[in-house]
Amino acid sequence: MKGEATAKSLLIRLALSLALVPFLFSGCHTPNNPYRSGDAGKNIFYTTFTEPPKHLDPAKAYSSDEYDLIGQIYEPLLQYHYLKRPYELIPLTAEKVPMPLYIGKDGGRLSPEAPQEKIWKVIYEIRIRKGIMYAPHPAFARESNGVPAYSKVTGKDLPGVEGVKDFPIKGSRELKAGDYMLEVMRLADPVIESPILPILEKYILGLSEYSALLRKDLEEIRRERKRARGPAYNQTVDERENPIALDYGKHRMPGIEKVDDYTFRIILKAKYPQFVYWLAMPFFSPVPAEALEFYSQGALADRNITIDRFPVGTGPYMMDVYNPNMEIILARNTAFHVEPYPEDGEGGGDGGGRTRNLLPCDLRVSVVILLHIWIS
Repeated sequence: MKGEATAKSLLIRLALSLALVPFLFSGCHTPNNPYRSGDAGKNIFYTTFTEPPKHLDPAKAYSSDEYDLIGQIYEPLLQYHYLKRPYELIPLTAEKVPMPLYIGKDGGRLSPEAPQEKIWKVIYEIRIRKGIMYAPHPAFARESNGVPAYSKVTGKDLPGVEGVKDFPIKGSRELKAGDYMLEVMRLADPVIESPILPILEKYILGLSEYSALLRKDLEEIRRERKRARGPAYNQTVDERENPIALDYGKHRMPGIEKVDDYTFRIILKAKYPQFVYWLAMPFFSPVPAEALEFYSQGALADRNITIDRFPVGTGPYMMDVYNPNMEIILARNTAFHVEPYPEDGEGGGDGGGRTRNLLPCDLRVSVVILLHIWIS
């Protein structure tokens, strides 16, 4: 659904951008054809951005252009039905849209109409679908003995490596509930500085306190590094070469609970009916621990190979080429689960038993970055 949704939602902008090309270059001897000759006849969707994305980390990304990209790579728990109006929230990786369970101060269940002063906590229990796999990525690669293939990467190991596709060994694994729980904890990470933390810490139980504890941990790590390096210490350079990975398991986070590998709970401290709509946003996308461990290596950070540039997700596409000042290319995720184009809603099928198109529809997505074009 996402590949088709993006294709339609950006088609007008693409058409307008390409329509301007002949006028921008009139009077010059520059060819007007924006496509590579070798791509003729291939199933590729082209679009344009006027500036490169700032962040592709789902805990940080907050612009529409960034969402256009990470919405094809990451899968939050819920999504909006593409064809229905008014908009309808439906499951994506979750088995169903969760309903809030209101608990009173005596531990008993309350009705949804209960006033806030009687509510102790609100529980959203979410079960994800089985069999959803991550896109192939070197973070999941394993040696024959089960040891991660790229756990001790140095600069000498990276000749010719410009992105994750250049690593010869890749792997995958099934999506688990813990990946969503990890992302909730990442929202509290002071290294990341998620833009929605000030909002969510008002509602998710213990998130504010958990963030404060992580901030103390960060300050302590920085003090120790400064003490060890002395006057030569430069925080920016140090953390670029040796990224700080905080231990999320060091402190208890009461606002999330694991039930089993496919079920977890998010617990709020107040009634917040709008919360379920947050679950359709990239901030609540799954992030595997293997990816964080992989990207925490200084040799990769030194080459700008980070989760902020090379996301790891379960969506219909995966990052293939990331040249933010020229072009970004998404390739089809070969491990993507089956998702048919919707039959109901405006412009959908008639339910008459005809073959339904499987998504994504495009083999590749090419995003051309249009920066400044000067006309004399």
